[in-house]
Amino acid sequence: MNTTKRTIVSLLTCIFCTLTVFSQNYPLTFEDKEKLNHAIELVDGGQVDSSLYILEALVKKYPKNYIVNYEYAFSLVRKGDYKGANKTVRKLENHPEANDALHAMIGNTYDFMGQPDKALKAYQNGLKKFPNSGLLYVEQGNVYFNQQKYEEALNYYEHCIEMAPMYPTGYLRASMIYLSSSEPIWGMIYAEMFSLLKPNARECRALCDGSVAALRKNIKMLGDTALQVSLTYKNNIYLQKKPKADDLLNALSTALTAFEVKYEHRVFEAVKLIGYKDTIDFDLFCKIRQNVADSIVQSDYSFGLFKFQKSIIDAGFWQAYNMLIYGKSFPTEYAAFMADEEKVNQLKAFMTWYNTAANFPNEQEPVSKNVYEKKMKDKLDKEVKEKVDKEMKK
Repeated sequence: MNTTKRTIVSLLTCIFCTLTVFSQNYPLTFEDKEKLNHAIELVDGGQVDSSLYILEALVKKYPKNYIVNYEYAFSLVRKGDYKGANKTVRKLENHPEANDALHAMIGNTYDFMGQPDKALKAYQNGLKKFPNSGLLYVEQGNVYFNQQKYEEALNYYEHCIEMAPMYPTGYLRASMIYLSSSEPIWGMIYAEMFSLLKPNARECRALCDGSVAALRKNIKMLGDTALQVSLTYKNNIYLQKKPKADDLLNALSTALTAFEVKYEHRVFEAVKLIGYKDTIDFDLFCKIRQNVADSIVQSDYSFGLFKFQKSIIDAGFWQAYNMLIYGKSFPTEYAAFMADEEKVNQLKAFMTWYNTAANFPNEQEPVSKNVYEKKMKDKLDKEVKEKVDKEMKK
């Protein structure tokens, strides 16, 4: 069973109840609204057959009511009748109240039936109508993820981050892949974004643990004096036995302009400046991140998350912020922090600031690897064009 999709699909009832409440074109009576609410409660509580008993009667009475038919299809999915659910939701595809969640349900039912190609087509059809749907990009990625095609999956997760930067699941799924790769930097960045967007999610602890582990694993001393930081493979330029000049220049250009290389260099400088201990404790973790944020914001390749971090540093809440996001990954320091009344008050003050601050990284400045690389390419193309134009004028 595709547990990833079942988790995502289970959230759709809440989405529909919040956004549509009840179908406006074919409204229910007050009594039938109560029945529908009861059916939703039953299926959420695992009583699928009882829910279907109520919904089948409502579907007969309101054959064109959108939410009734959708909830009926959802209950069929929970029962395992994917064919029946698929037939129901496909009838709603051209309904005036149809949204991206419906197209996600169509694709999910195909995927449950072992038809991933039809699932992908359903998601793509949905994106034609809802091009900024983070949900549909994530669902496409999940199809490839479940086939262990992680690069293809990552491509869709990052499209989600680019097109729907306030949709948290894109960050979650991309972070999971990056933190398990030789490129953990973006895993750390995306993990933090997910934690900011969905701070109470059960996945936050695992992502934060992964971020801390990535630093501990990839920062080490070689002997007494040599420091090694290896957070990206892009520092290594692999050459053929007889490389062409263009290949060498392209490899060097990639290494020099890659954000990952610059980030790793900032970490190296921070650790060297502060001094490395036997391991990375909470104090060193905060200091490394502060130095990295300060230096990145001063550069020409910063983006929303680091500017947000810098605003927290400048406001004097850096330790409180890191404790809030990453504290449970340092259990000893977390317990001591929460036992200190002054520090708890600092955390409360930060939360007040955080809830009123208008500097949260958002869609105006998305935190996206795709966006960064496009901006860098445009910048390089512009510089090359200017050099060519200058030479032509000579």
